[in-house]
Amino acid sequence: MIRPATLSGVIKGAGIVGLITILVRILSFGREVAAAAMFGVGADLDVFLIAYLVPSFLFYAILGCAGAAIIPALIEARQRGGEDGLRALIARANGAGVIGFCLLGLLAALAAPLYLPLLTSHLTPGKIALAQIWLPLLCLLVPLYGLAALWTAIANSQGNLALPACIPVLSPIVTIYMLYNYAQLHGAWAFANGMLLGAALEVVALGILLRWRGLLPWPRLPGKWDTGFERGFAILFAGTAIMGLIPATDQAMATSIGTGAITGIIFGGRLVSLTGSVGALALGAAVLPAFAALAAEMDWARLRQMMGQCVALTLGLAIPLCLFISWFSLPLVEILFQRGQFSFDDARMVASVQAPYILQIPFYLGWIVVARALAAMGHNFLILLLSAGAALLNMILNYFFMQAAGVAGIAAATSATFFLLLIAALAVFYYLPPRAAQIRVL
Repeated sequence: MIRPATLSGVIKGAGIVGLITILVRILSFGREVAAAAMFGVGADLDVFLIAYLVPSFLFYAILGCAGAAIIPALIEARQRGGEDGLRALIARANGAGVIGFCLLGLLAALAAPLYLPLLTSHLTPGKIALAQIWLPLLCLLVPLYGLAALWTAIANSQGNLALPACIPVLSPIVTIYMLYNYAQLHGAWAFANGMLLGAALEVVALGILLRWRGLLPWPRLPGKWDTGFERGFAILFAGTAIMGLIPATDQAMATSIGTGAITGIIFGGRLVSLTGSVGALALGAAVLPAFAALAAEMDWARLRQMMGQCVALTLGLAIPLCLFISWFSLPLVEILFQRGQFSFDDARMVASVQAPYILQIPFYLGWIVVARALAAMGHNFLILLLSAGAALLNMILNYFFMQAAGVAGIAAATSATFFLLLIAALAVFYYLPPRAAQIRVL
């Protein structure tokens, strides 16, 4: 049953997904704690994180846009063509997804000689060679997590929220097992192999779920690539990928500060990632079907009203929590990370990053709500423009803030960027007239 297009339905859906996702992300956070205890802050972990940078950028971009691209199309397909129309669109999406995600992973691997030297200039030749080996392997995560994101969105579009939210628990469980049993012998290879095996298990589990629900027909190649949801996916992917340049740029610019800086900003962003991903997944899964249903009915007044209520509720809940985390950043980092090779000096450096970094979360979540509303109204290109402006602004602010405060300045610049982005997105949303998205099902 699809969630009703009401505020109470949105809150209920967000609560279900949010609670499950919190539990999943806590376990995922345990994976980072295990890595910190095994490797500390230094060159060994830097190599893995640098090799992981571009593949993670791509699959997080897919995760960010898959729902916004496919869910409105699936709702429209079911209204127009019933179950047959729905299954035809899913088959077409699977065909396009398999080809597109594999090509993205292959492109990331083939382009490695162009961008990897820019990220490894501070490493020894031996570590650079290791990064060159790991990167193609980690590029396999792109098609794996791409399919997982697509199939999760398909399940969410039909009201299946809880089980798809539980399945991502497989990856951290497998990775933690690999770290504690094989890291002493194989080093960070255990981290890479654990993530690959966990991602593969997630895809298998989601495939079984969709097959059980009757939502996994055989893939079919689309007849036209420049119409329908493929075009919407391309635009939204571009916007999400550009938005993904913000954390990627933060990490890339941190490498210029020196050894340990990228690890510091990544660990300083772990609570940001935890709270942000939980909120984004919960809000995206809950608000998008409701917004898409209202857009299909062309009930723009209710859509605007619900969007405003969701933004206000999001800010009201997130701001106090993030202020608390920022104020108590050092003791939180000590509790979470300070063990094994992770020293007090490491904790103090990470805390100095986390304190300003966490303040981006309320504004990032507000942006998620507004962007989903814009997508439902058919303004995908505006999402692309706003994302491009935010990425450029973040790069400029990073440069100036890092001159004054180092890696902590990068964190502060990112929070300022998301605040300004939310203000701009709200202004655009209430200024521009709505229009219905034109979705061709077949």
